[in-house]
Amino acid sequence: MCRTVKFIKVERQADPYGFLVSAVDYLQALPRLEADLPPGAREFASDPAHYDFYNVRCVKDLTLVDTHLWDDGRLHLRIIFGPNEWKHDSGLEVSYTDVRAFDIRLRKKGPEESVLGSLMLDEILPHPLGCGHELVFTGGSVNVVAADLSARWLEDVAS
Repeated sequence: MCRTVKFIKVERQADPYGFLVSAVDYLQALPRLEADLPPGAREFASDPAHYDFYNVRCVKDLTLVDTHLWDDGRLHLRIIFGPNEWKHDSGLEVSYTDVRAFDIRLRKKGPEESVLGSLMLDEILPHPLGCGHELVFTGGSVNVVAADLSARWLEDVAS
């Protein structure tokens, strides 16, 4: 299932700590993609703060804290992201319903404290089964295909 993001750009620079990160192409494509996204995915992707790097509700620089996968006749996944202390005032919870695929890819571990490192950007695209959500970290990526997702910002998430 591993794929590469279609519109966002996350490119490692010569400096081992540097990345070129841009959501410009995704934001330009989003108006034509929105109609094909399920409601929760559409709401999260089109939130004006989502890709505003100066906003405390931007996903950039969050860290993965926990995942929980369960089956009640349909597969569900919850991913908890912790805040970056210098940028965010809270963490984020993303919950997926009717999960069809969940894939984690790790790259060679860099200077980050955690294996995946910081979230650089994410991309939510329409998928025949609902939506595909790819999250690109400094140390790897997470891909989820699900019927839909919901996202909420949390006040008290340990980082």
